Amino acid sequence: TRKRGDVMETVLKEYPEVKVIAEHNIDYTAFFEDTTKTMQDYASRFGEEINAVWAPWDEPAQAAINALNAAGLKNVKVIGIDGHPQAIEEVCKPDSLMIATVSQPFEKMGAQTGEWIESIVVKKDDAAKVIPSKTVYLDAPLVTKQNCKDFLPKK
Repeated sequence: TRKRGDVMETVLKEYPEVKVIAEHNIDYTAFFEDTTKTMQDYASRFGEEINAVWAPWDEPAQAAINALNAAGLKNVKVIGIDGHPQAIEEVCKPDSLMIATVSQPFEKMGAQTGEWIESIVVKKDDAAKVIPSKTVYLDAPLVTKQNCKDFLPKK
């Protein structure tokens, strides 16, 4: 989450016209309740000034949506990260405030990690040769209202 916040700060520097009216570090021990209370406060203090909410993962995004809906703020765009099935379903709802999430490839991450563990632990391969770098990047597509159906869980 810290890296996500760092990336957000970097991106915002490229868009000086975006005005950040408030920031909040989420209490991880009670993140849903904390986000709900914070968004209730922001909704009462800032009201229609709120145009968008960026959440560092999907569950706080949902908490923000709940608080914004309860406050009657229907024109706010909310974005989360992780691409959890419930978040993708929320993005697919035509009238939902959630307009996007970033789909993390959890299955690919798990499979890759499993392969590395097998190579290092079972086959005794050199870890420095097995894992290409300290940071490994995998594609994480943006899920929007236009493409969300492609990311819904298969039933």
